[in-house]
Amino acid sequence: MYLKWLYMIIPIWLCFSCKDKELPAQYLTTMSVVRESSQPSVASKPSSLTKVQTPPAVVASQAEKKYHIIVGSFALSAKTKAEKLVQQLHTEKYPASLLTSSQRYRVSIESFVSENEANKALDKYRKITNRQDIWVYKSEK
Repeated sequence: MYLKWLYMIIPIWLCFSCKDKELPAQYLTTMSVVRESSQPSVASKPSSLTKVQTPPAVVASQAEKKYHIIVGSFALSAKTKAEKLVQQLHTEKYPASLLTSSQRYRVSIESFVSENEANKALDKYRKITNRQDIWVYKSEK
């Protein structure tokens, strides 16, 4: 009799005790977004990992920049994680920003006025960060 109750209680207890723990990276999968581009791809590796420099010719206000390179997307309940990533990118001297929508927090490593500029920088950021799961997001602003 007690053994039956024990078999019923242990799985329930395990479910509730593991609720707030994060999975190790080895159990997570990554998703790659592939975008076709009319630009020829660059096969050579950069000689050193340097930050992407934007030309100072045209400095647009943040409101005019509506194409963003997204390096992280978080649920609304994970706002602190998104803010930590923005702070980390700021300490590495990237012009990162936090984009808020009704469903997600998105972390942008850099923003651009045109989609063409964003796609060019996307290739550079993929090489610098060694991540293929970053993408260009067009905001509605």
